Amino acid sequence: MQVNTIPELATSSSNKALSFILALCAISLLYPYFVWYDVRLFEKITYAVGILTILIIIFNRNNYIIHNIPLIILFFAFAIFSMLAGTEIKKITYVPILALLFISLKPEDQHTTFNYFIDFLSVIFFIGIISYILQKVGLNIQIGEAHAPNEMKGVYKVFFGHAEETGLPIYRFSSIFDEAGVVGTVSGLTLTSVNFSLKDKRFLIILLAGLISFSLAFYLFLIINMLLSLNLKKAVSVIIVVAAIYVLANDKVYYLIGNRLTFKEGRWTGDNRSNNTFDTYYNNFLSSGGSDVILGKGSGFVNSLKVSDEVSSYKLFVVDFGIGGIILILLFYTISTYSIANNRFGWLLCFVFLASAFQRPDLISYPVIVMFIGGLRQVQFAEEDKQNDYEFLSQ
Repeated sequence: MQVNTIPELATSSSNKALSFILALCAISLLYPYFVWYDVRLFEKITYAVGILTILIIIFNRNNYIIHNIPLIILFFAFAIFSMLAGTEIKKITYVPILALLFISLKPEDQHTTFNYFIDFLSVIFFIGIISYILQKVGLNIQIGEAHAPNEMKGVYKVFFGHAEETGLPIYRFSSIFDEAGVVGTVSGLTLTSVNFSLKDKRFLIILLAGLISFSLAFYLFLIINMLLSLNLKKAVSVIIVVAAIYVLANDKVYYLIGNRLTFKEGRWTGDNRSNNTFDTYYNNFLSSGGSDVILGKGSGFVNSLKVSDEVSSYKLFVVDFGIGGIILILLFYTISTYSIANNRFGWLLCFVFLASAFQRPDLISYPVIVMFIGGLRQVQFAEEDKQNDYEFLSQ
């Protein structure tokens, strides 16, 4: 069997419009540079979009049925736990309206949302890659500057199609986002959802964006997929592409990837997601035991700590939400996988998403939920409908 594109599933025009809006919100909440001027205002706007959508559904309730109730309960339980169970912070800081709305959609509409998300992502990356190439050959023009919400970041030069942070020794492709890690992680997660299909041009674009982001996470996801998919033809194809990248930029590949896969003084050099000060705080937190470790300090506590600056690790998740929060989110991910795509591709996807938290603890954000649940629907429909034009790495 040969497959090469995400199958189009029957859905009404109103449902397609809803899926389009939800996918656009997911892309927007990856925080492209044009929302940096007022992130809080932008978040309020997307929040209002969610509320408005729910009100429209309520007034038109005869055409809407809530699906996936167990998953809704689990995700809502985590949200309440994260806000009210903490030992330091107990405050209603957010209600995950968009995520809950997406989880409540019927399977076909979740898949359609995921499909639109892939469309948006591939267009953004395609324009960004063209812009990046033009800038490299001196044919692009800087159109402005931008300042990321993270004060640790430098000023960004904005070109048509992409933004570049100044002051970096080597620029890695970050498209319209604040760092290459966003491109690498999103590319790796979405390509895992479709088992690195190379038949669809959209996935070729996403693959190329991930490769030139020189994100260690992306390359690790690539290796994991090749090892677990057991598809020699696909593995050879990817190796050829990676080899071509290495030939064109071997020094950059070693500096950004190879050099980070070594061990020095008993520590993995690629582990740059924490620092000694925060590690000391984290170890003291764990050794303190008691309710702090079980319940966590509360949503947003870590962000109030100076020692957490420049830290992006699962340890942040542990401090904020504790063992209880970890159990709830693990239940959500495993039960979602078991109920939607209980096969090796579904569990591979679940493993990769959970593994991504080690360097980007972002398992509960709306874009990640769209990629995860949408990816599971992708696996589910491809397995259920063998005649669809899809190709898995094992085929």
